[in-house]
Order: sequence, then C-alpha cells, then structure tokens
Amino acid sequence: MFSVVMLVISALTAQTPFSGVPGSLQGVVCEVQTCKPIAGARLVVSIPGVQGSRRTAVTDTAGNFRFQQLPPGKYQFIVDADNFAASGILPLVTVSDGATVQGLKIEMRALGTISGRAFDETGEPLGGARVEALAFRPQGWAYRMLMPAGDAETDDRGDFRIPALEPDEYYVRIVPPINRVIQNSYPITYYPNTTDPAGAAKIVVTGGAEISGIDPRLSTRGVKVRGRIANPNNDNSRAILYLMLRSPSVFVLPLFGPNTFDQTSDDFELRGVAPGSYYVYAITKGSPPLPAEWVRLPLEVGDKDVENVTVPIIPAGTIKGRIIIATDASDTETLDLSKITINAGTTELVPGSPRIGASAQVAKNGEFQFLHVPEMRLFVSDRVLNDNWFISSVRFDGSDVTTTGFSATPGKDSILEVVISNASGTLAGVIKDGRQKPVPAGRLALLPEPSARANPFLIRTGVAIENGEVLIETIPPGEYTAIAFPDEDQFTPAFLRNLPSVEKYERFGHHVHVGAGETTRLELTVAPVSPN
Repeated sequence: MFSVVMLVISALTAQTPFSGVPGSLQGVVCEVQTCKPIAGARLVVSIPGVQGSRRTAVTDTAGNFRFQQLPPGKYQFIVDADNFAASGILPLVTVSDGATVQGLKIEMRALGTISGRAFDETGEPLGGARVEALAFRPQGWAYRMLMPAGDAETDDRGDFRIPALEPDEYYVRIVPPINRVIQNSYPITYYPNTTDPAGAAKIVVTGGAEISGIDPRLSTRGVKVRGRIANPNNDNSRAILYLMLRSPSVFVLPLFGPNTFDQTSDDFELRGVAPGSYYVYAITKGSPPLPAEWVRLPLEVGDKDVENVTVPIIPAGTIKGRIIIATDASDTETLDLSKITINAGTTELVPGSPRIGASAQVAKNGEFQFLHVPEMRLFVSDRVLNDNWFISSVRFDGSDVTTTGFSATPGKDSILEVVISNASGTLAGVIKDGRQKPVPAGRLALLPEPSARANPFLIRTGVAIENGEVLIETIPPGEYTAIAFPDEDQFTPAFLRNLPSVEKYERFGHHVHVGAGETTRLELTVAPVSPN
C-alpha cells in the first residue's frame, strides 16, 4: 500500500496554452532529518488550469528526479512514496523559456509500520480479518476516542502489515471475519488478547520504525444474545439494535461487528458477544430535523448465551424546562432570556456520539422544551449564556442534578429548572516555568471539587498571554484545583477538558477559593510534560 500525499497549490487564474521554449526541472527527494535519498518516489508536475501539462517522474536510487521538455509556466507538485509523507508545502515552481531549474529538494518524513500475525482462540492463523491501528483523537468537547488510523486485512496465514502510520501511540484491534451463515462469530479483540480496550497494549511508532511481532490472539468466541423487540403500540415501527458497553473506561469509535439482527423480524440474535456490562439500544428514526431516538436496556453478559431478552419500543421522553434567575443576581433587567439557546450534552458513549444531545430556544418567560430526548445522562451547558452569567444550579423533577446530570424517562414528561446567576468570581494568575520565568501560551485547567467533576461544564480552562498572565472569568463560587501546563502540543483544549487526563497532574496543582464578586490571584508553576 502506498501513502499518497498531494501537495496541491491552488491557482486562481488559468494559464495560457503552451508557448515558448521548453525547460526542465530537476532535484532530489529525501528524508527530512538526514536527507537520506528516497528511491522510487513518484512525482507529478502540472500547470494549474492547463490541460495536457501533466508530467510524471520516478526518483532513482540516489533520490534524483528530472522533468524535461516542460513548457514555460508555474508548476505544482504531487509526490508520494511508500511509507513516507510530505513535509511542508511546496511553492509553485516557475520554469522560464528554455530554463533549467536545478537544486529542488522535496523533503518527506518517514512513517512507521506495524506487522504481525493474527490467531483464533485455538492458536490457528486467522485469515480474512481486518486489523486496525487505533490512536487517540479529540472528538467534541469532552471526548478523546480511539479512532482507526490505518488498517490491513490478514492473508490466509493470518499475516498483516499496516503501513504509513504517523509517529504516535497505537493500539491494535482485530475485527474478525463475519459470516452470517455460520453459527459462531468472534468479538472484536485488542492486542494482545483482550476484548476490553482498557487492557490493550500500547505500541509506540516512531518515524521509519518497523514494529513487527504484533500477534493478536482471539481470547473467546463470545456468546449469543437472543430476544425479541416488543412494540406495544403495534404501529409497525422498526428498530436497529446496537450493543454497546456501559461506562467504558476507554472510548472507542462505536462498532459492534457481529450484529446479525434481521430487521424484517421482531426476533433478533446478536453473535460473538464478549462478557461485559452492556446497553442494548433499540434505535428508531425520528422525524427530521429531530435526531434519532432510542430505548436502551441494561444487559449483563457472561460466558453463556443470553436468551429471552425483551426490548420494548417506547417513545422518547420530553423535558419541559424553565430558566430561573438567582436571587443573588444583579442588573437582571438587561437580560433577555429569549436570546438564549440552551444546550445539554452527554459524557456517555451513545449512538451518535460525540455530537448527540438536546437543544432548545428559550422563550421570553424563560420556558423551553427538549423534545424527543432519548435516554442518556445529560448536563446543561452554560457556554451559550450572556457574558458574566453562569448556571448556579439545576433541578430535575425536584432533585438537584447540578453535578450528577439527568436523563429523560421514555414515554414520560419531566421538569427541568435551570437557575442562572451573574454573581461569579475571577481567577487572575501568572504561569511560570521551573526557573520562575513567565510561560507565554501556558495553559490552565481549573477543576472543581471531586464531587462536582462528573459535570464537564464545571471545568474551566484558560491560555496565558505573552507575559504568562492568564485570566478566567465567570467562575461559579467554590473550591477549585488550578493546574498549569506548559506550551506543548499535547496539552490541547480537548486534553484540558478531559478529566482523566488532567487528574493525572493534580498533584502539581494548587488549591484555590473563588468567591462571588472577587478576583483571586495566584502564581502557578507548570506541571512536567509527563506526570511520571
């Protein structure tokens, strides 16, 4: 497999047809750090907007290339090479009448490879399976998910090779072949031999590395889950079933391979299910622009087949809400509630993650509705409120759910009360390094007390300016832990909002109290790049 990288430079105006004395281009393709020649790299040049100007060349053993008989014009490059990716963007190269452009250097960075052999639970080679290299990628405002970054199919000996991997940390997942005729299927397995992604082995791939000997082995054939979809209303509604882990410690792109549910029947059979705690999702399509709806049923799976599971199709619930202004708020006459769109998001891994949630426009009297809300734990976001306003508390059917979240009940209406206030506090800090020098673009994460951390919207973040000063405003009064991070690529906004990642650095943080109407000042030293 070739890693194809197109270095496309846009041209706003088309070139005139060929004219003038032909010229030539010549240069070398090499590895970016050492300029080691790359043989067999494939290059294409063309004049943007001019048909028939395309020319191709392949580098020799010394990495050299040459294009001859090129009509005058401005040329763009396309380059690809096995297990390499282009480094940077090439400018347009001008070939004048009869000119030879020499000394061009195209730099490419080396990619890595993971290879090995897959085996079934008896130790026999497993052919026809898909093997994927997964890496963590930020998804939405509260997720870091393992996402496929490369894949390959095993041959009849079980061998596979995944090329063109960027330097990163990877986890290997094997998706066994699915045969809807055979009576047994396998669950998805992570290297070395676990169905739990939290137990997968980390594989570090560096530029040019050939990581071999990665031999995943299926640990079980899994079991079958059989049951029936019950439709009390007999309205011919159909549902698609998904079986997803409950509260996984590692979020992985939702995928359940051995799902042999026949949508023409109310009976279903799911095969190759590994032991674990699941939700069975019965997903029905909502009417646009409403999102899909579902009913979910908790299910425990052990080492024996599960029989007689009944999944009822019940309409999604509705949440009737109201915004209430707190008694400690000031200047309330300037607040127009009708300009607020209130949103709620989930930290659960559910079908449609990470963008699934609920949204509604607020009326002048503060009322709103979340219609057709499927079951999931939701938290109200205060990021759409007017300046200086924040969510003080949230009550759901009479109970305080500010820190715990809430979930609609299928087939029922619930009441949500959102109390907002502008009696907030401010944190003004200075981020310094170990030598007590200011850190421009240093990052700050402000964590609430542990009992409130289930709500991701209570985490505040900030970035320092040139002199290391950082300012976070509109903070709900309370106790917090402030953690400073250096200006490093790994400390992205998604990282700062990911609680498990940030908590690893908590011992380098500082306790801080934020009071209503007060500005708390603090000097912070950045945590080390690695918490270990």
